[in-house]
Amino acid sequence: MPHLDPDPALKAAAANDHANVVDNLLTETHPTGREAFVEAVARNNMEVVKLFLRKGYPADSWCIGEALNKAAAAGHKRIVELLLEKTDDWFVGKALCTATEAGCTDFVALLLSRYEHEFMSLGDSVKTAASNNHYEVVELLLQPKLSIMGTRVHLNAHRGEIVALSEKVL
Repeated sequence: MPHLDPDPALKAAAANDHANVVDNLLTETHPTGREAFVEAVARNNMEVVKLFLRKGYPADSWCIGEALNKAAAAGHKRIVELLLEKTDDWFVGKALCTATEAGCTDFVALLLSRYEHEFMSLGDSVKTAASNNHYEVVELLLQPKLSIMGTRVHLNAHRGEIVALSEKVL
């Protein structure tokens, strides 16, 4: 895990939605703003998150990806939408796993709508959703034309449990 900033004033201002204070504290000499940025995301402080991004903080994809995962876990839809524009596919896959584990159908649909299935490994997400008995999430993940590693997957419900049947696609 990368080193996070030691600036408690910046972190406190970001956490408490004080955009003007954050703006004053962010200077060219400030190290990164990572911890404060993630804190603002976790607390759903949209104006502070936008301010960080406008000023070019954080500069690394790891921090934005971590923030995306926290926003998805906390149910902060507007922040998830904003961060999706700034992150790599790997972090979207991680956020998708978080959303499937929680059974957040809206977030799963949002994350799937932004990225092509061919570029994402859905196997872990399908397994997570199925093991948590999130039928609607599994249904979203296994859309009609979806195949996982050359196997077409069919969904069925049996005695309240999700059963995935597969056939090899030639």
